[in-house]
Amino acid sequence: MTPSVSDARLDRYYYIFDSRAHRPVVVDRTTGTEYDWEGEARVQLIRHVEAECGRDVLPVFASWCARQVGAPARAMDADEASPAVRLWRAARRRAEGTASREALRAVREETNDAVLMASTVGLPRRDAEAARLLTVQACLHPDPVEAAANAAHMSERWAEFSGAEEPERAATEMRERQINWLLDRLLTGPAATA
Repeated sequence: MTPSVSDARLDRYYYIFDSRAHRPVVVDRTTGTEYDWEGEARVQLIRHVEAECGRDVLPVFASWCARQVGAPARAMDADEASPAVRLWRAARRRAEGTASREALRAVREETNDAVLMASTVGLPRRDAEAARLLTVQACLHPDPVEAAANAAHMSERWAEFSGAEEPERAATEMRERQINWLLDRLLTGPAATA
């Protein structure tokens, strides 16, 4: 993969929080319009994997993205009632297929304030913890394609913010791992585990 594949361009965008959809929205600073996810190659790959392997593989991918940013380890160290722990547990249940839509929606709504702070205060400050929280929160989006795309994007932001010496390279490497995971699913089929 070439560095041009990277999405390390936070300075070009800003994030607002859509309280109705319970998600951060990426807005282009120059045009003031929302980022066109459908035109992105990674989202097209996610849609292709969905078509070939089924929708159930996408929550597994989103959960995998959350594991890449250390969500399970952070959840083990955190307070049981923290938003990160509640989101991670719900994300795991969704990937396993054991969570109801109502339960997922309830966790998203209960953690709304923390997600709002992470997207409006943490991301502009390049806070890796904010990107981690938003990666896990993305796993719970009701639309599996959007959950997968948002978790991939936010985990890439986490890599960028955590890669102090080479943020562009860290973001590129995260994206490459994501693409490899998705391509592996195409080769092995939906039965493969994360």
